[in-house]
Amino acid sequence: MRICVEYMLSRRYLSTDKKAVLVTGCDQGFGILLSRRLVAKGFSVFATCTNSEADAVQELRSHYSRRIRVIEMDASSELSVRKAVSEVRRTLDQAATGEEGAFGTDLRLWAVVANAGVSLLAPFELTSMLEIENLFSVNVFSVVRVVKAFLPLLRWSSGRVVVTSSLVGTFPAPNLVTYAMSKVAIQAFAVGLHRELRMFKITCICIEPFFYRTKMLPTAESSPAVRVAALEDPEQRQAYSAFVEAWEQQQRSIQISASDDLNAPLCAFEHALCSSRPKRRYPVMSFKMRLLTYIATHFDVVYTDFMIAFNRNPTKALEELVNCDTEGLPSEFAKQLAKLAPPCEKSTESTTSTKNELPASEDESQNTSEEGRNQKLPVYITRESYVSVPQNKKKPEVKKYGKKHSKKSVRHPKKK
Repeated sequence: MRICVEYMLSRRYLSTDKKAVLVTGCDQGFGILLSRRLVAKGFSVFATCTNSEADAVQELRSHYSRRIRVIEMDASSELSVRKAVSEVRRTLDQAATGEEGAFGTDLRLWAVVANAGVSLLAPFELTSMLEIENLFSVNVFSVVRVVKAFLPLLRWSSGRVVVTSSLVGTFPAPNLVTYAMSKVAIQAFAVGLHRELRMFKITCICIEPFFYRTKMLPTAESSPAVRVAALEDPEQRQAYSAFVEAWEQQQRSIQISASDDLNAPLCAFEHALCSSRPKRRYPVMSFKMRLLTYIATHFDVVYTDFMIAFNRNPTKALEELVNCDTEGLPSEFAKQLAKLAPPCEKSTESTTSTKNELPASEDESQNTSEEGRNQKLPVYITRESYVSVPQNKKKPEVKKYGKKHSKKSVRHPKKK
């Protein structure tokens, strides 16, 4: 019942009259398309970009001059962000006083959409600290800087903060460690800031799209073979040369699985800005990726590792299971795999080492009976061998009657 009520309330859209939205990253990708969509819904848009002379920006300025105000802003520069804030504040003041040529009438800043970001596909060891710092500068610090600067205007309107994260923040994949780190930081920022700003009735929302065909996707210029060949350390070059093919396969799979239809994430942005009951998180992905995300967040990491290995090479992943390569698996799951897999060779070294490490005391050795020695012992699987662990559980004897109240000492009253 509650789900139905929440669904019906979320479908009710608020009025967009006299509301302005600031959208960052309008040079390309989601920024331009989102600005057009918001104008069609009735919003006034402040579209920020790093290069105001770009063709796409000029098109926005010419076709939507009445509803879109283009502002040149570098989110990585504190001075540039302050200039953008002062320009937005001046525009809102002109709209409030009704000056001639003002951008709308009686406007208020309703939302800030921090959309800009970059990606990086490379092993963590082969990623330089300069690349990591640049990645965090754009994906994390720029978002924090913009939101922090425009919060005073959002407090006045009790508006919304919308940030863009990624599926990788919930499901970190190989060769995307640094990118996942930045997106996890954005998710934590959105959740914590929402709880902090509830006193001002400001809602913070996180959009988590999958890979889409934008300029953020890895291109042929970032070829794994080129990066490995440029390594100065010969030992490092030799170690990673064997993984170039798998790395390139991952890059191709991302290009293939990336969707051309940008309508789903745009609908998520629209619902987050217009709905009277928006969600806190908007995961925009296929059913397969939803299943992987659910497993990654609700089960042990070993199951997720197996699914990643199975997705790469199903034959090799199954061979590892058959060869008892189950280190780290929970004991119950390992027992089930042991029933399906052929028995591995037992090594005497592990059993002797366990006996030497845990010697039995004299009292325990005297109390053990022949029945206890012959009983079946539970088996725990490791990578090298089976390790037998004794299970000596002796039930304590329970007396029905104590010393004071034994069966003989109980006296019944004589019948008169």
